[in-house]
Amino acid sequence: MAAGLMGLQRQVAFNLVSSITGTVNNLGGSDPLAGFPYPPSLCCMFMAISLVDTLSTGLLLWRSLPRQPARPTFRRDRSPVYGGLQRA
Repeated sequence: MAAGLMGLQRQVAFNLVSSITGTVNNLGGSDPLAGFPYPPSLCCMFMAISLVDTLSTGLLLWRSLPRQPARPTFRRDRSPVYGGLQRA
């Protein structure tokens, strides 16, 4: 998804989401120092932050895609699989 945002020239938006989730992820590493020494909770927190990162990046990519005026259609007469395009 990051490559899609980069291809659409949305580096600033991607960097914003990435830096926010990266900061939260790194701040979560201080939980064992704060009195939560249970390693599976740290792992679960990292997974939850990664899920939020993935979903927010996907939503940002989906919203950044250009709008189409009409729904795409498939034309069999233009398809090489169905014999629509003839070669000389």
